[in-house]
Amino acid sequence: MTGSYEEVRLVKFHTPALLTEREQAAARRRFCTLLVPPQKGGFGGNAYVRRVQSGDRAFELALKMPRPDAQPEQEQLNRETLEEEYRTLSVVSNLRGFPDVYGFGYTADGTPALLMEWVDGVSLLDARPALSDGAETCPGDIVAALGLSVLKIILSTQSLDTPFVHRDLSMRNIMLRHDRIPLEEQVSSGYFDICLIDMGSAKLVKPDFSFTVDVNAFRGATPAYAAPEMLERFKADPGARDNPAVDTYALGSILYELYCGHAPLRQSSGALETTRASSAPCSRNPLRPQLPASRAWS
Repeated sequence: MTGSYEEVRLVKFHTPALLTEREQAAARRRFCTLLVPPQKGGFGGNAYVRRVQSGDRAFELALKMPRPDAQPEQEQLNRETLEEEYRTLSVVSNLRGFPDVYGFGYTADGTPALLMEWVDGVSLLDARPALSDGAETCPGDIVAALGLSVLKIILSTQSLDTPFVHRDLSMRNIMLRHDRIPLEEQVSSGYFDICLIDMGSAKLVKPDFSFTVDVNAFRGATPAYAAPEMLERFKADPGARDNPAVDTYALGSILYELYCGHAPLRQSSGALETTRASSAPCSRNPLRPQLPASRAWS
């Protein structure tokens, strides 16, 4: 124990192959011992994240581990998913718009642990009041600037040898960094410092990548934003969920919610249905001109 921090040691610690041998050795020395504060981490679908420090207190990091409360039949899948997330993140982390990854190891009891950058910022969901000045909808120029910022990150992955699909873009998984540029300045300038997080459903698409195909149905997306193929098993065409177009669809749903005040899909009686104009109208439609009050859509 160090003060109120718990000391955690990682064994079998792997570092990204992009690092030189000297950098990998330095990373193992620096990150194999972590200082973990007493507060609980934030839980996601199959894992939880805690903010920790390197042993020399020089780095603040995010430590992601499988949920400790998973059912036995889910536990092994969660472990494999985290290992897959590390492999995926290792490929994209050198691109702007993705968190840095420092390594992957195991605790003394054999629990896998993914060590990556702690993104100092706020999710798009939590930043929404600042973007809209407290209103339910965001101005069109802000929505457009956010969309372009995220699209640049998605398009940058085309430089990779292996196509990348995030598959779970949502208001919670798009972070606005504010450690380099204050959020207020980003809003006023229209330049947003975006970071995409949570690669638990992400995939590097290549023919021999069998793990994701085997457990495809279990690695879902956020229903309100997801393309239909992300919500179905699609056994006849398992590759449908691996198409980069699902990220474009999700981003479109996010921008729709920012501009109109609600997502295009809503949860109803355990199923998703299209939001109808009569029940939740969009106050503005950038693609269709407003008609005089005397006319109505049939």
